[in-house]
Amino acid sequence: MVIIVVVFLLLYGSLGFAFEGKTIDAQGFLSQFSDIEQGWQELVKSVNDGDRIYFKEGTYHIPDVAVFDKSIEFYGDGTDKTFFIGKFKRKAQYSSCSMLHFLPYRASPLANVFSEHREVFQINEKEIKKESKAISIKEASFQIKPENPILFVFKEGGSLKYKDKFGKPFKKYRNIFFINEVSEVKGNKLFFKEKFSLDFPTELAYCAKLNFGYINIHDINFKNTSLRFDCLAFSQIYNLSITAFWDTAITLNSLYKSKIHNLEIKNPRMSYAMDHKDPSLGLEAKGYGIRAFFTSFCEIFDVFAEECRHGIDLHDGCNNNRIFSNYVLNSQADLMKRDGKELRIVKSRQPLAGICTHGKWAYANSFFDNKIENNLSERASCAIMIGHPIQMSGTYFQGIDGPYNSVVNNKAVGNFKFGVSVWNTPDTQVRNSGLVELRSGGPF
Repeated sequence: MVIIVVVFLLLYGSLGFAFEGKTIDAQGFLSQFSDIEQGWQELVKSVNDGDRIYFKEGTYHIPDVAVFDKSIEFYGDGTDKTFFIGKFKRKAQYSSCSMLHFLPYRASPLANVFSEHREVFQINEKEIKKESKAISIKEASFQIKPENPILFVFKEGGSLKYKDKFGKPFKKYRNIFFINEVSEVKGNKLFFKEKFSLDFPTELAYCAKLNFGYINIHDINFKNTSLRFDCLAFSQIYNLSITAFWDTAITLNSLYKSKIHNLEIKNPRMSYAMDHKDPSLGLEAKGYGIRAFFTSFCEIFDVFAEECRHGIDLHDGCNNNRIFSNYVLNSQADLMKRDGKELRIVKSRQPLAGICTHGKWAYANSFFDNKIENNLSERASCAIMIGHPIQMSGTYFQGIDGPYNSVVNNKAVGNFKFGVSVWNTPDTQVRNSGLVELRSGGPF
């Protein structure tokens, strides 16, 4: 027992946070309310930082959305005993299912993810591109302490201009994100735990101290439910089963040094209108297993993802993550045209990968000891893709990633053309992971 406590403190106690508040018996609490929505609203209001919400063996119906804005532990008796049943609504344009959203200390779920979680300060910008573990502060109106995660945001230069799904033009700016942790503060000098050597063609936009929350969620079986996690550090997401969800099973947005493991993700569903002038026509495609954004120094392992478009998908700003010992089975990307109750496959030009980086500047991630088996799509391409191209308005924009991603000792089984496909990614290491395809342009 002493050893377990010591290990927990070493891994998760460095920020001084522990779940030592009250334990809420969710079954007893929710049974007081005849209305599901009201019951969950009151449950959300009743928790404070450090509380534990326990869902004993049984079945629980959940509302369209429940947002928990405190650092909590959220757990059941096991995936074979505690069941959550959400709502699934099939619509002409966008289907939807229930969502549990965990975003500690965030005032509004619609706010920009960093707007209420950052305290901006200035540093000596020239120092950031040197291979160093220290920088000097120019100006800060608040105290920075050891263990504080620091966010570096860089301008990537330019923007992408294209039309959205509704034909409305808009501009989307892309930034490069990097998170590092302060190990020591001496005067105006910050020393970091990880050495940085950023040689991207860009300039610093701002530096900020991040305010993270902490979540432990485990031992629950979800159906018709998606999970989203924002601004978390030293958290754990494990021993979960998620089936029949819409779009994405688990979305990770701005996680730091957290562990996501021992998950079963199956049977995703996703649909949207193909022709907005005719809502009776729809387009249905398989959804995603895990999608991560702006996530650093995390581990994703022992995940089983079946029939997903991508089992594990790292997007913009994901760096220094370890993706290992996962099993992705029967990936599927072909689109299904839905006219009434009839479905038929529409050949998709989208490239497919069981595991991929899918955005700009996902770098220094390690993919090893993963198994990707079979491809149910017409266009079986590769098991793992680094630098997944993004298609917008008929044109492929490269999802340029890197540098320093590594793909080692992975196994591709079945009808894949390549074990690994690499698109415009500098300094990518690939070893013992099947036939390699090097690409510099699209489409496939």
